[in-house]
Amino acid sequence: LLLTHTPDNLRLLMIDPKMVELNMYNGIPHLLSPVVTEVDKAAGVLFWAVKEMERRYQLFSKAGARDLERYNGFLEKRNEPRLPYIVIIVDEMADLMMAAPEEVEKHICRLAQMARAVGMHLIIATQRPSVDVITGLIKANFPSRIAFAVTSQVDSRVILDVPGADRLLGRGDMLFMAPDASKLERLQGTFLGDDEINRIVRYWKGVRMLERGPQAAVGLDSQNPDPAPPWDSEDDFAPSQALPTGGDDNPFLDHPAPVPGPTGALSGSRSSIESRATTQPSLFQQIEELRTIDNRDELFREAVQAVIEAGRGSVSLLQRKLRVGYSRASRLVDQLEEAGVLGPDQGGSQGRAVLIADPAELGDGPQISSRSGPPPPADPVVRSASLPPPRIIGDEEPRASGKPKVWW
Repeated sequence: LLLTHTPDNLRLLMIDPKMVELNMYNGIPHLLSPVVTEVDKAAGVLFWAVKEMERRYQLFSKAGARDLERYNGFLEKRNEPRLPYIVIIVDEMADLMMAAPEEVEKHICRLAQMARAVGMHLIIATQRPSVDVITGLIKANFPSRIAFAVTSQVDSRVILDVPGADRLLGRGDMLFMAPDASKLERLQGTFLGDDEINRIVRYWKGVRMLERGPQAAVGLDSQNPDPAPPWDSEDDFAPSQALPTGGDDNPFLDHPAPVPGPTGALSGSRSSIESRATTQPSLFQQIEELRTIDNRDELFREAVQAVIEAGRGSVSLLQRKLRVGYSRASRLVDQLEEAGVLGPDQGGSQGRAVLIADPAELGDGPQISSRSGPPPPADPVVRSASLPPPRIIGDEEPRASGKPKVWW
């Protein structure tokens, strides 16, 4: 993937609970975040991926596109950057299932079921193919499977539903189950040494350094007086000869995941890497804010509208307007204060001050794009609800002879 795709076309999310298998990829521009090594954060990364999948489906719905290729074609017609593929790699599934089995299973199944059409793909691996790690629900949503040498027929059946992997020879000998094949295929996997991995990683780090400019190179030299060169010999391609990457260094600079808050959506302009790094929050900040919104009461929007119309906010007001009990109204007031809708409690009977005048100032609606609002529908005749009633052009207007009448 790193050899054939630039950061404009591909972004990676890597989860490595063992901390030693994928850490060598830290620093390449393809990563949405550094390699996740903490198990408690891994579930949050999968949660973010589900929200990004839902956001992409909203984008596709507005553009009338069924998959990523059609949507990117729509963006090219508007002279906008393409939406990249996302590949999520989990090195050891067993650790995640031990830490948060219900949440991990739910997110992985949703991604496996729906994420392919929006350009998001999953690769999960485990050394312990037991039924409590690879559950029936997870296995049913992964039609493509690879089994290396295992110790028993039971493990082979867990992975492939048939025996056979217990008789493999090891050293890359594997069985591959394709989603469109009727039988297994035996293949020889290739061995990728650390030197080869380090070479391509150094190459992409060199590209990233050149995109940052000479000052970044000077800073890198001061931190590491003898850095490894990004290419190994004069015969290799230098980073300056690489395909253009657009300088993307942060997740979704052109299409950021919606991060709601009192200040509205974040900007997604294509400026320098340094300026974008200061405006685009980290992946884990986005996860925390998305979790906060996901935990809001289902009457939150109605509560916002109620306090704006009343010009003040209080528990008793929400009890009357929304017909809820004291406990729920109190939680809604706390959520409104946290979202920046209401001010702090000043005491007395006047209630809390309302800090916004329009619910749109929250910025937590279904935002389609952070650049210039939602794209227009792909087919205005079918999709627009504001068109006038259809009429035949030419009945009341003079038209050239032979020109057919058309519906509009």
